[in-house]
Amino acid sequence: MPRRERPLDVGDSPLLGFAADLRAVREKAGSPPYRELGVVAHYSAATLSDAAGGRKLPRLAVTLAYVRACGGDPVEWEARWHALAAELSAAGEPADGDAGSPYVGLAAFQPEDSARFFGRERLVEEVRARLADHRFVGVLGVSGAGKSSLLRAGLLPGLRAALFTPGARPMRELARVLAEHPPGDELVVVVDQFEEVFTLCRDESERARFIDALLAEAESDVGARRVVVGIRADFYHRCAAHTGLARALAEAQVAVGPMSSDELPQAIIKPAVQAGCTVEGPLLAKIIADATGQAGMLPLVSHALLETWRRRRGNALTVAGYEASGGIHGAIAQTAEQVYTALDPGRQRRARQILLRLITLGEGNEDTRRRVPCGELDDDPDTAAVLDALARARLVALDRDSVEIAHEALIRSWPRLRDWLAEDRADIRVHRGLTEATAAWEAVRRDPGALYRGVRLAVTGDWAKRHADDMTAHERSFLDSSTHAEEADQALRQRRNRQLRWLTTALSVLLVVAVAVTFVAVRQRQDAVSEGLVSTSRQLAAEAETLAGKDVARAMRASLDAYQSYPTVEARSEVLSLASRRDYQALLPSPSDVRTKPAFTPDGRLLAAPGAPGRVDLWDVVDHTRRTELSGSFGQVLVVAVSVDGALLAAGTEDGEVLIWRLADRSLVARAAASPEPVRELRFSPDGRVVAVADAGATRLLGTGDARLVATPGSGTGSGSLAFSPDGTTLAFTDGGGVVLWDLRTATAVGTLPSPEGLLSSVAFSPDGRTVATAGAGRSVRLWDTGTRQRVADLDHVDSVAQVEFDPTGGRLFSVDIGGTVVVWDLARRARVGQLLRNKNHGVGAAVFSPDGRFIAGSSKSGFLLWDRTRVPFIGHVDTVSGVAFDPVGGNVVSSSADGSLLVWDRETRAPLASVPGGGTSSLETRGPWVSPDGRWVVAGYGGKVVLRDAATLAEVRTVIEGHVVEKAVFSPDSRTLAVIVDARTVRFVDLATGSHRDRTVDGDGALDVNYSPDGRSLAVATVRGRVLVWDTETDDEVVVAENGHASTVVFSPDGTVLAATTYHDGAGRVVLWDAASHRRTGELTDPGGRFSFLAYSPDGRLIATFDHDDTVTLLDAATLTRWAVLSGHTGPVTDLAWSPDGTLASASRDLTVTPWTTDVQAALGELCRALASDFHDGGAPPAACAGLSS
Repeated sequence: MPRRERPLDVGDSPLLGFAADLRAVREKAGSPPYRELGVVAHYSAATLSDAAGGRKLPRLAVTLAYVRACGGDPVEWEARWHALAAELSAAGEPADGDAGSPYVGLAAFQPEDSARFFGRERLVEEVRARLADHRFVGVLGVSGAGKSSLLRAGLLPGLRAALFTPGARPMRELARVLAEHPPGDELVVVVDQFEEVFTLCRDESERARFIDALLAEAESDVGARRVVVGIRADFYHRCAAHTGLARALAEAQVAVGPMSSDELPQAIIKPAVQAGCTVEGPLLAKIIADATGQAGMLPLVSHALLETWRRRRGNALTVAGYEASGGIHGAIAQTAEQVYTALDPGRQRRARQILLRLITLGEGNEDTRRRVPCGELDDDPDTAAVLDALARARLVALDRDSVEIAHEALIRSWPRLRDWLAEDRADIRVHRGLTEATAAWEAVRRDPGALYRGVRLAVTGDWAKRHADDMTAHERSFLDSSTHAEEADQALRQRRNRQLRWLTTALSVLLVVAVAVTFVAVRQRQDAVSEGLVSTSRQLAAEAETLAGKDVARAMRASLDAYQSYPTVEARSEVLSLASRRDYQALLPSPSDVRTKPAFTPDGRLLAAPGAPGRVDLWDVVDHTRRTELSGSFGQVLVVAVSVDGALLAAGTEDGEVLIWRLADRSLVARAAASPEPVRELRFSPDGRVVAVADAGATRLLGTGDARLVATPGSGTGSGSLAFSPDGTTLAFTDGGGVVLWDLRTATAVGTLPSPEGLLSSVAFSPDGRTVATAGAGRSVRLWDTGTRQRVADLDHVDSVAQVEFDPTGGRLFSVDIGGTVVVWDLARRARVGQLLRNKNHGVGAAVFSPDGRFIAGSSKSGFLLWDRTRVPFIGHVDTVSGVAFDPVGGNVVSSSADGSLLVWDRETRAPLASVPGGGTSSLETRGPWVSPDGRWVVAGYGGKVVLRDAATLAEVRTVIEGHVVEKAVFSPDSRTLAVIVDARTVRFVDLATGSHRDRTVDGDGALDVNYSPDGRSLAVATVRGRVLVWDTETDDEVVVAENGHASTVVFSPDGTVLAATTYHDGAGRVVLWDAASHRRTGELTDPGGRFSFLAYSPDGRLIATFDHDDTVTLLDAATLTRWAVLSGHTGPVTDLAWSPDGTLASASRDLTVTPWTTDVQAALGELCRALASDFHDGGAPPAACAGLSS
C-alpha cells in the first residue's frame, strides 16, 4: 500500500503553497499513485513525489510533466513556476537556475566564453587574415548573425585589444579607451554595435569626428593600431555617406552570414558535451532543418537551446523539451510571455513602459535596442522587480549604470512587443522627444529657455493626459514647468491685450485719429479672427489624428471641421489621410452591446447580423443600408448562419433557442426548444439538410425542416466551436481538451486533434478540406493535415486566440485574439502579413468572410466593423516592403520585399496578379522595383543580382547584373536603356535589346542616386561625396551643379526645367532646387534635425513627395517648397514612394503594407462626407464642410 505523503504546513511559505497546489491537482485527478503517474509523465515516482514535497522548487520540466499527467493546465503552471523561481531567487533561496548551462541564450558570447564558442572558426580566421593585411576592417551582418559573439569570443582572445560600444557619446567612449593605452602601444580597437553612432548619437558633428578619429587611428604612423568595427548590414548605406569610411569598408570587410550545415551542429553539440549533456539525434536534425541557411537566427537558436536545456530529461536535450520551449521561432516569445503574465497588472504596465523605453524606433532600418541610463528610470520597487524578472529570464542586460534589451531578436520575435510598437509608435516618438528634452533641460540647469512651448507643449500635453503613468518624475517636472511657463506667457499676453484695449478706448475719444484707430482695430480684429481660426483648425486636426485609431467617425468629423475652420496644413493632412487609409470602411450599428457573430449570404451582398433582442438585421454591405429584419418573440441572438444555397437562415440565442427562417419570404419555418445553455456556434451542412449547434451542454445536429434533434455527436460535454468539411462528410467540433473529427456517414469519431494547452475555442476547415485550423488558450493557431491528423504548423499569437477563419481561396487565414486584434496570415509561407486594426479599442469578437472574399465583417462593442478589400492597403508581403512602383500603362502596382519577393497587384481589387517568391533574408537589401516607361519591363535587385522581368507576369527575361552590389536602377524615357549604380562606384548603362553595356565611373567618387531628364538627354547623379552632377547622355559632357551639396537623391521635375536634390549637412535635412538649364539655385527648404530621404515629383509637377524614415509621408508645394500635407496611417517606417500617372501616391512601409493615397483635396472631402452619411450611421448632422459637396 503506498505510503501517505507527509502533511504540509503551508503557512506563508510560497514554496510550500506551490507544493500543496500541485498535490491538489493530483487529488482532482483522483489521486493516482505516483507509480502510475510516472508511466504517463516519464519520470520516476520518487522524482514526482519529491516535486510535491515542498523541500525545494522542482525543475520546470518535472513540474510540467506532473501537471500534464494529472490533466492540469501546463500554461498556467509554467507561468507560476517562473514567478516562484523569481521570488525565491530575489529572497536568496535556491531555485532551478542556469548554473552550468552550456548555452548563453539571447546574450552575446563574451571573451570568457571562448572555450564554448564553436562553429565560427573559419570566420574568425578570415577576420584575422583581413586584419593582418589591413588596419581597418568592417564586420557586417544582419541583426542576429552573431557579429558581437564573433568579435568578443572569437577575435578578442589572444589579442591585445580594447572593446567598446559607441553609445550616445562615442567620442567620450573612444577617449576613455585610448586613455588606458599609451599612443605607441600596439592595439586592436574593436567597436561593437557601430550602428549606435546613427541610432543613439544625435550630434551629427560628434558622429563625424568619431568616424574621423577611428580612421585616423588606423592610418596613424605612431604605433601599429588597427580598428575593427561590427556593423549591422542595414546601416551600410549610412556608413557609405561618409567618404573615408566608405572607402575603408570597401577595401576590407567580412560578411557574417548564417552558419552552414557543418558549422551549426558544432555550435549545438560541442557546448553540450563540455557540460556533460547529450543532444538527441532527432533534436539536432530538427534544429538544423529549422535554422540552416537563415541569417539572423543565432540568438533564436541559442535561446531555444537554453530553454531546451532547462527542460532536459536527466542530461539529455530532447525533441520534447525543444517543442515545449516553443522551438526556434517561439521560445523567445514564450519566455517573454511567461515573465510578463507572471507579473501582476500594475507591474505588467511598468514592464511595457520600460521595454518601450529600451527601443529606438528605426529610421529606414529595423527598430534597435537602446541602452538607457538607470537614472532615466524611476527608482521604485515596481521598476526594480520588473527589471529583476526580465534580467533573470535574460531578456534584458543590467550593469551598474545602464539597462538594455539583451538582443534585438526580442523585438523581432515577441508578438506582444511588436504589437505595442505598432500601436504606440506615434506616442513613443512623442515620449522619446520628451525624454530627450528633459535631459537637455537638466543639462542646462533647468534653464526656462529649454522648456516646451506652443504646439510641442500642446501635443505632449495631450499625450501626457493618456500616459500619465509612463512619465518619470523628471519628465513630469519638465512638463509641469513647461505648462507653468506657458501659462505665465499667456497671462502676460492677456495683460498686454487689456492694455491695448484700454489704449484703443482712450484714443477713440480723439476725433482726429478716430478713422486711423478704427482702421487699426478692424485690421487687428481680422488678424485675431484669422489666428483664432488657424488655432482652432490645428487643434481639431490634432484631435482627428488622436482619434484616427480609436473612433474613425469622430476622427472624420474632426478633420472636416478642422478644414472648414481654416485649410491649414494640419487639417489638409488629416482629410487626405483619413480619406485614403482608415482602420475600417464602415460601422454598422448594433443595438446590443453583446458581442455576436454575423453571417454573409452566398451572393455576398447581405450581412445577417444579430440586432436587438427579438431581431436579426439584414444589411446591404455595398451601400450599408438596413434592407429588412427578421423579428419575433425570442431573446438576444448571439450567432447567425446562412445555408450554402442561401435559402435558409438560422439564429441561436442566449436563451438556448435555435430559429430557422426561409429567406425568400422571411417566414419562420422551424424553432428548436430552448436548451439550458446559450448557443455558441451554428453551421449549416453543405447540403443544407442539418444545422449543427454548439453550446456548453452538447453538440447537436438539428434537421432544418423541423429543427428536431437528429444526433448528438461526441461525449456530450459541450462545444465552443464546430465546422463541416467542404464535402459534408465530417464534422469537427471542440470537445474538452481537443477537436473531435466525426464521420457523419457512420456516426463515429474517426480521430481527435489534441490540445495540450487546454480548452480550444475555434476550429475551421480550409476550402479544399485538406487542412484544419484550431485555436484556443495556447496563444497560437495550429494547422493540421486532415488526412494524417498530424500537426503541420503553428502560427504564434500574443494572446489566446478566440477564432480562426479561412478566406474563400484558402490562401489566407484570419485569426482573432482575445484582445480583439484581427491578424492576417499567408498560409503558403506560414507567415503573418498584416492586421486589420491599429487599435484595440473596438476589440473584434468574431469575424466572417463574404463568399467572394471582398468583405470581412467583425463584431465589436461598437457595432459591426466592415472591411472592403478594394479599399484597404495592399497586404501580402511577409517582410518589410522595401519598394513600390506603378505600371504607367497597365496601372498595376508592383512591390518588393526585403526577403527578395515581388508582387504585382490589381490596383482596383487589391488582389495579387503575379508573384516571385523571396530568397530568405540577406545582408544585401532588396532594390527596386523599377518599371519601364512603356510598361513592358520591371527590374529589381536582390543579393547582388538584377533581373529583368515581364511587368505583367513577372516572368524572368534575363539577368542584367550578377555579383555586384546594386544601389539604384532607372530606365531611360524611351525604355531602351537601363542605368544602374554598381558597387557604389560605377554607373552601368545596359542596352536592353542586346544586353551589352558600358560603364562610367565617377572620378574619385562614387554614386548614390541617378535619374534621367524627361527628354533622356541628361542624367543627374548624386555622388558619395555629396556632389550633384549632370551628364550629357549623348556627348558624355559633365556639369558640376553642386560641389559640396551633401546630396543623397536627385530628380528632375516632370517638365525637365527643375533639378531637385535632398541633402543632409550640419544636422539638418534640405531639399534644394536648381534651374535645370542654367544650374542656378532657385530654392531651398531646411529642416533642422530632420532628414529628407527621397524625392518624387507628382505627374503635374505641383507636389513633391518625400519621407524621413518615420511612418509618415510629407508632401511639399513644389513652387514654394513649403509643407503642403503630411500623410499618416502607416504603423511602421516608410521605405519608398511612387506616383501613378493619375496623381495617386503609393507608399511602401515596414508595416508590410503598400498604401495608395489621394492628393485631391476636394475628392477627399467628398469621400469623408459620403462615408459619414452612408457608412458610419453616427446620427450627427452633416458637417458644415460637406455643404455643397456631392456625396
